[in-house]
Amino acid sequence: MITREIVDRVINIDVAARREQLIPSEIIQKTKAVRFPDLGLLIKWVVIVRGLKYADPADEDNPEGYSNYRVRLLTASDPAWDSETTYNTGDNVIYGDNYSYSSKIDENLNRPPTGEPSSNGYWEYQEEITVSGLAMEGSYLSTDLRDWSRWFAKDDIIPLVERNNNWYIWQTLTPCGSEGVCSLRWNETDNRLMSVYK
Repeated sequence: MITREIVDRVINIDVAARREQLIPSEIIQKTKAVRFPDLGLLIKWVVIVRGLKYADPADEDNPEGYSNYRVRLLTASDPAWDSETTYNTGDNVIYGDNYSYSSKIDENLNRPPTGEPSSNGYWEYQEEITVSGLAMEGSYLSTDLRDWSRWFAKDDIIPLVERNNNWYIWQTLTPCGSEGVCSLRWNETDNRLMSVYK
């Protein structure tokens, strides 16, 4: 049975502890999908694999920054790829920069995935989810998430809802518009909300 305590524990998971597998797997398994029938919602837990970033003309690789999150559905059963393990069709592993892959063949031994967001003859890259916006007060808002706070960091675990093949953060965030004499903005370096005076 899902309790508020379990939900709170998942939301507040310490990243280092999760990496060291100190979080009981039954908590993650029980909370990776939570249905609220009265709301008609299915909540799914995800881990952030790429966070937000303000535009920076000096950044030659990505001057536009990132206005949305890239996430992966949270599962407790995806181990890191191991060259000495034999995988069968449908077995999932993590490899490279935290990418997820599913084995395309049986008896898949010592054949690594690409380590990139792409597939090869032995492994199928599992597409990540792009978060479209916010689910707030019964509305689904597609928006530039950099204009809201708080910002979530890589490896944070958050709840999402799906609607019309789009994914939305199921939390109330604070709007931080950039118009007017002063505004609120998220400080990427200090990871905190700050006032900006013009």
